[in-house]
Amino acid sequence: MSQVQRSPDTVSCYEDRINVLKEQAEVEGYSLNEASETAFWNFLKKNPFMRRGRLVLLENGNLRAVWSGENDAHIGLQFLNDRLIQYVIFARRGPDAPVSRVTGRDTMDGIMRQIDAFESASFDFASLRSGRTG
Repeated sequence: MSQVQRSPDTVSCYEDRINVLKEQAEVEGYSLNEASETAFWNFLKKNPFMRRGRLVLLENGNLRAVWSGENDAHIGLQFLNDRLIQYVIFARRGPDAPVSRVTGRDTMDGIMRQIDAFESASFDFASLRSGRTG
């Protein structure tokens, strides 16, 4: 399946997931932060071929996307607004190496530079971009 064919499926899955999260939040007494949702969709538009991540709604109303890779690799992005994303990245240089942890807040472009740095620094992290190979 080509990258172009994958993108609409990913968008549709995220739309369905966000609708479920909105319904669950309403039942539990909170709601989706519109700025967070807008930031998420803008991130997806800017990175349309990223492998689909797990999407959750935090009690503060923000969306958080999580991707996991090999050797305990993990990236979590909390979408705060169009200018800022809170992130956590865990990666390991090899199966017996300690886990490297990076956390903070950055722009969308800054987040992708951080992810690229982890991938290009010999971390054994499965690429987030669907069509990209090693």
